Formats: sequence, C-alpha cells, structure tokens
Amino acid sequence: MHNFQEGALERLYHWTQNHCRNVDNLTDLLTQAMCRLQDRPVLFKYVIDEYCISRRAVLVGEFIDALTRGGPSGNPAPIEMRAHDPHVYVTDILVWLNKAIPIENQNLHLLVSLCNKEDKSELLTNAMASICEGICHPLKIRIDKILNASTQSSSLYAITNLIRYYKKSIGKVSEGGLLALTLSELQEKSEQIFLIALQQQVSNCLVRVETPPRDLSP
Repeated sequence: MHNFQEGALERLYHWTQNHCRNVDNLTDLLTQAMCRLQDRPVLFKYVIDEYCISRRAVLVGEFIDALTRGGPSGNPAPIEMRAHDPHVYVTDILVWLNKAIPIENQNLHLLVSLCNKEDKSELLTNAMASICEGICHPLKIRIDKILNASTQSSSLYAITNLIRYYKKSIGKVSEGGLLALTLSELQEKSEQIFLIALQQQVSNCLVRVETPPRDLSP
C-alpha cells in the first residue's frame, strides 16, 4: 500500500510540476494537487520553485512588452514613448509594477490556498521575491538612465518621492529580495542626485547675486 501511495504522489508531483510550468489560469485541480503534495515538503518545494521560475519569465516578458510594445493594437501606448518626460515615464513604470505584482501575489496565494499544515508566510515571501527578480534589471537600467540625465531639481524631487512611495506600496506585497534592494538603491541614488542638483542650483543663484552699492541705494 505504501508503494502505491508513493507512486501516486510521484505521478502527482510530475503532473503538478508540468502544469506550473505552463500555468495561465489556476484551476481547482492544481490547488488540490498542491494540497496533497504538502505532505511531501521536498516535492512541494520543487513545485513552488518551478512555479516561480515560470511566473518570473512571464512577468519580465509582460514588463518588457509594456515598455516597448504597449497593449493590444498599441493601446495603451508603450511606456517608453513617454521617456522624454522623466516624471511621467517613471510614474508609468512604477504604476505598472504596482498593478502587476499584486496580481502575482494573489495568484500565488490562490495556488496554496488549500495548504494548511504549516505556516506559509516565509514560503510565500521567498516565492514572491523570486518571482519579482526578473524585473529588477530592466527597471534599474531605465530609472538609472533617467536619474543620470536629469538636472532639474524639481523633477528629481518628484521622482524621488515617486520611488519612495511605490517602494513602500510594493513592499507590502513583495517583501525583501532583489526587488526591495533595487528600489532601495534607486531611492538612495535619486536622493543623492537631487541634493547635488539642488546644491548646484543654489550655487548658481548665489553667483548671479550682485553686490549692492555701499549706500544701499536701489
């Protein structure tokens, strides 16, 4: 009987792993399979890892499409069409992430919704961090480019506040991991560049101040 049970779990594992590689819509069968696999922590972890790899690739692909291709028939327009306006460009990027990441989090929770034999918080935190890893590189490249090219202190101030706000918002859904580190680094860099630009602007204003006459006449 034990051998039959082990064989059944092995087949269930391979079936679940295969479906997690190509998951578009989570089905009741898949969530029930995950519930059964929780009795085998090693197999359960392998399936979660496979799911994360699959969703990481999908998420980064959707992110690149949003940046470069836009939506169906070009609606909405590609985000990079607005790269000439740093504030709008960074806003659109962060808004997209702030919409996409909670959907991934919701689907991940749904995948393990029937699993109740142990605390899932650490597992879910690590899984979300893994899913979000792929978007970090294209995100950092684009915002770095904007920060390095911006010289207006007002624009840099707005971008700094945007990064700070969305870092906090996204952090409620995807805690820790490479994405949190990337957003922290971008926030720190934007703050530094803003202060440098502000200092330069103040220095330029002081240089242009004319010395008043000795009698202080207008």
